[in-house]
Amino acid sequence: MTFLFRALIVPLQACILFLAIHGVHGVHGNDNGEDGSNIGIADHVDLPSPLPLDANPFADDNGILPVDLAYETVDLAGRFIYSINDASQAVDVLPNKYTVHSFQDTGSTEVMIVSTESSSSSLESEQQDGKGRIMVVFRGTDETADGDWLTNIDLPKVPSFGPPNRTLSASLVVPALDYFSGELKNSTISLKVHRGFNNGVFSDGLYDHVVSILNSNSLLGRDNGTYYDHTVHFMGHSLGGANAQLMGTYYAHFHPTISVHITSLGAPRQGNLAYKILAESIPNLSIWRMVYCNDIVPRVPNIRYHHAGHLLYYQCDDNDENDVGANAYYRQSGDPIQGYAGVSLWDWTVSPLAGLDLVNHHLGNQYMEWLELALHDTSFWTDAFELEEEENRRSMMATTMTTTRDMDSMTTTTTRDMDSTTTTTRDMDSITTTTTTTTTSYGTDGFEPEEKNQRSMMTATTTTRDMDSTTTTIATARITRSSSSSMGGREPSHDTTTTTIMDIKTALETLQSQDSLYSLRGSQSSVDS
Repeated sequence: MTFLFRALIVPLQACILFLAIHGVHGVHGNDNGEDGSNIGIADHVDLPSPLPLDANPFADDNGILPVDLAYETVDLAGRFIYSINDASQAVDVLPNKYTVHSFQDTGSTEVMIVSTESSSSSLESEQQDGKGRIMVVFRGTDETADGDWLTNIDLPKVPSFGPPNRTLSASLVVPALDYFSGELKNSTISLKVHRGFNNGVFSDGLYDHVVSILNSNSLLGRDNGTYYDHTVHFMGHSLGGANAQLMGTYYAHFHPTISVHITSLGAPRQGNLAYKILAESIPNLSIWRMVYCNDIVPRVPNIRYHHAGHLLYYQCDDNDENDVGANAYYRQSGDPIQGYAGVSLWDWTVSPLAGLDLVNHHLGNQYMEWLELALHDTSFWTDAFELEEEENRRSMMATTMTTTRDMDSMTTTTTRDMDSTTTTTRDMDSITTTTTTTTTSYGTDGFEPEEKNQRSMMTATTTTRDMDSTTTTIATARITRSSSSSMGGREPSHDTTTTTIMDIKTALETLQSQDSLYSLRGSQSSVDS
């Protein structure tokens, strides 16, 4: 009954959580058409096909998300920004290494622009190394009763995204099955994004304000852009992560000379497959998304929404609370041509028994605990994408493992009441099977009583199996037969024959057929070789 209750209540919790986390920006500051769609297309992109998409050198060749950048993202977007409401407060709250350039609150979206002179992961560092970062940080849902709390009611998608009258659209041609003819025909998928997210991040002149700050002499204009290496980082947590990805993708497309990095934690999906392909094909854009364990928000909305960018996923073991660890998945779904594995549906689906972890694992402090460990212990991070053969190997191991979780050895003892006892010992390196067969009596029907017959002894048979080769050793079967009474009533003579037998079943059949004088009584024991 408890399981049934949880199975029903958890999806309801997820819906309520998603409705609570994101706000409907469509009800505030909507400069778009009555249906929420943007008017006026600034650019249209015909996306490459067929899929899978070609590699993106900028996004792929720079390696896994650096742990110090991930830490800074979590610290700014998952912690500090929730304590900031204006620029002066940002100066007071943030460590000295940060310079605050702007803090904007439109009533539904909060964004902060800061820079640092040092890329050191130490928050107190004031080292002037000329390798600083420009960071556009979006805040997720807060406790105030503004547009943040209404986002997800505005679920319909719009066919383009960006500031009003300057939107970006795209289309993708893919083969699709025609249900009437049963033939494959080309089908066009037009880009669509979540209307609430789009309106929130591109309304009230917010985008233009951000661009003006970035282009100032203190940031991208400093030393003709060389000081910050023509690079901008967009980051955010939860709703802030969705906003960061939408604005960062739009900005990257229209600023091809700027290297754009988007880093988010616990962010929901923002658009359909065409949006994903657009974001992953922009040559100056890199997207990394961090997800902690059972965080429910990155798994919604689900119907016809897709995640763009690479996934860094910290997996927990729900059974014994031993963490699986951090894995990196290429574009989340992988690429079979390049040999990259995608995250499996089994690993990505959260258990109905996760309960409050669906919410707790979304909190910024959970991500901070993970990154605190990863910053000082590389075992909590990863340095390469998951490969298909590694994923398949782990899946095979998972499906073949028994319920016994002793990775060093596993012992199973089986007793059979068939005149024999079999003990099987299994080790991870070798398997040894020992079978002991009890004494079996052979009599001569119609001649001498069975109890007066001499008995044959089948010696113990030991089968040893190694992981590389199988060796079967059959001990000598010593067979002693008594003479029949038809031999003149003389004292029985003992004809002892020693035979080396490679198969026990063959030996028994041979005994049964010899001279038709002997029959086998009792159970026949077989050894699985």
